[in-house]
Amino acid sequence: MDSMFGSYFQDSLGALKRIPDDLKRYLGHSPDKMARGILGPAHDTVMMGARMVGPQADVADYVDFTQDAVTAAKQGRYGDAVTNSLFGAAAIPFMFLPGGVTAWHGGPTPWKPEPDFPQGRMNLKYMGEGEGRQAYGWGGYMGEAKGTGKSYQEGLGAGRGAGPEDTAKRILDAADGDRARAVEIAESRLATAAKLPPENRAAGGNLEAALNILKGEGHVGGVLYKLDLPDADAAKFLDWDAPLSEQPLMAKKIREMLDGPDNPYTGPTTKMLRESLQDFELGSTTGETLIRIMGGDQAASEALRKAGIPGLKYYDQMSRTPKNRGYIVTGGPMRMSFDTMKEAKAFIKKHPNIKQTITSDRTRNFVVWDQDVLNRTKILDRQ
Repeated sequence: MDSMFGSYFQDSLGALKRIPDDLKRYLGHSPDKMARGILGPAHDTVMMGARMVGPQADVADYVDFTQDAVTAAKQGRYGDAVTNSLFGAAAIPFMFLPGGVTAWHGGPTPWKPEPDFPQGRMNLKYMGEGEGRQAYGWGGYMGEAKGTGKSYQEGLGAGRGAGPEDTAKRILDAADGDRARAVEIAESRLATAAKLPPENRAAGGNLEAALNILKGEGHVGGVLYKLDLPDADAAKFLDWDAPLSEQPLMAKKIREMLDGPDNPYTGPTTKMLRESLQDFELGSTTGETLIRIMGGDQAASEALRKAGIPGLKYYDQMSRTPKNRGYIVTGGPMRMSFDTMKEAKAFIKKHPNIKQTITSDRTRNFVVWDQDVLNRTKILDRQ
């Protein structure tokens, strides 16, 4: 088992002193009772680790856990065998999850149809440069909040300039999106322009080109996509905001990248990454720490992709304001907000007589730098 998981195994070592004699007392019992008996006080610690690892695990991780469990059992290391089994079992529900995360992407023009992708797709081959990519890494951007995608649709799409596409977009907006009505408005304006003196007909050519655009079948203005990002892929994303102590599989994969023969980083960068990984259990290292050390460019995204990390998730701007603290506890007329789930659960524990629920009012953005993940992302709607 990788040393990065050491904190979840240390407490189980004491249980080994009671094995194998105590093991006989648990044969035939339920798996949970057997695990509690073997691990003793370490059981809750191991389960906490399993709950954090499970959502980030994939089939390969499950196989590793299972194989390590079998090896440990053959060697008489029953505490490690049960621990690996619990980690593997925690991964099962997340390996083939249906559905996905609903996300929005806004841009200036629709994606071009391609073989096997009749509606187009987000294609990294056409990625440009932008503020978001500089801040959070190179890749395709999308977000849970529709308003974020809408702002990019309006900000990058036609309608603000003086060209024919902009004129066509403004006329279409005036017609409330009714294409036939927009054509009527354009024809009326063009007829009015034709009656003007020759020296005042400069806008006529622009209007005529805009009319041809409106009469065509092409999309006018910016576009907003509603997407279905697979849960199984999103679970493997590095979390910009969370400490690595809460995303141990990410730390494990980056450590393996640095120890492997294809490590793209040398000298000071590798040294800083290793030091950050050594501090991860203290909670001082976050996903942001790693991205900033790696540089956040295309080379960093490619290195993370090869390490088995296909993208990044981070809270959007509205979710970082003091008003949106993240976790809301409601019960009757009461409404309390907390920065972390741990704080919210602690509050509920102190007030057991009040029926309460926890919800999150935060939304995330995603950066995807793995083309295979983008190929699996479905288009639910286009506006």
